[in-house]
Formats: sequence, structure tokens, C-alpha cells
Amino acid sequence: MHRSLMPAALAAAAALLCGCAQRLEQPVEGYTCCNLVSLEGNWVSSNNVLGGPRLPAGSKAHFDSIKRTYYAYGQIGGRDYGVRNDAGKDEASTIAFLHRIVVKEDPAIALASWPPEVQVAVRDSHLRLGMTRAQVLMAIGYPPADETPKIEADVWRYWLWEDDQHIDLHFDADGKLAHVAGEPKAVRTILVPSAS
Repeated sequence: MHRSLMPAALAAAAALLCGCAQRLEQPVEGYTCCNLVSLEGNWVSSNNVLGGPRLPAGSKAHFDSIKRTYYAYGQIGGRDYGVRNDAGKDEASTIAFLHRIVVKEDPAIALASWPPEVQVAVRDSHLRLGMTRAQVLMAIGYPPADETPKIEADVWRYWLWEDDQHIDLHFDADGKLAHVAGEPKAVRTILVPSAS
């Protein structure tokens, strides 16, 4: 093979091995439902490991392509991002995950109706005891589906990036955050102390 053709042949082979992203029939667009963690600069993972840079709830989002059934590509806040659905089994589950984190109605509307101390906690990606499930979701996003398969569960588990520590959020019968369990340092990372 001629030397000048070698780079093109290698690039073509790599593209065939990796598979190319395919356009979605219907782009998923709207607003981010919640604060999302940005990993390695431009990735969002369904594992939602806490810690690291945040993309704020209500950022404009548009996803128009998918690759290997669990990667989606598009933009959040006008910047290119990839979303990885770690629990994805097929393209449909990844599209369902995208519809979970990209919503039609701007969450700023709901946020503005909440008490000021809850608004501050949500904007800072922190929790306060007494928050509703919806407020917790907006503040720190969805828990990993393999740890918390049902959002109606009384206990949600999240993981912290820095120390690989988990925290468990316990909700009472009214669906309000009653207790956060885990290593004390991990709990202090996420929970706003109660005013005494």
C-alpha cells in the first residue's frame, strides 16, 4: 500500500471497528431536568457519581445521535457533550434515559416556587432534610438505576467521586428526605447542616 494512503486506511478501519454514531429519528431536546455531573470535561454518565463539575438544571439540551446503544451525542448549554447510559441494554433504554434527563418544561419554573433555602441548596447541588424527591432530583440528579431501580423507593443510593464512598438518602412516608446515611465526610459533602 502506498504510504500516503496508510493514514486514510487506518482511519477507515478504526471507524468500522468503532461504529459510527447514527442520527436519531427524533432528536431529544429541551432542558436538563437537574444538576448533572460532567465527567472528564464533556461526558455525563447515568451512574451520576457525585462530585466534580456540575451542569446546572435548566440548561438547554439537544441530542441527535447515538452510538453502540449506550452513547448519545449532542449539546448541553451550547457545548458538545456525550451521555453514557451505563445501564443501557439497547438503544431504546438509552433514549428513555435521555428523556428522563432532558425535559420539555424548564425546571426553573418549579425551582422558583420552592422556599428560598431550598432554591439555594438546589443551585449549589446540596440537600436539606425535608426536601421532596423532586427537589432532591433537581439538586443532585437521578441515582444510578442499578442501585436504585425505582424512584419511588424509600432509600436512594449515590456514590461520591473523590473517595468512592456511598451515601444513602432515606425518605419518610410523605416522600421527604428524612436522613442521609454514610461516612461522616461523605454526608458533610452533600448535606446542608440544619439550623439549630
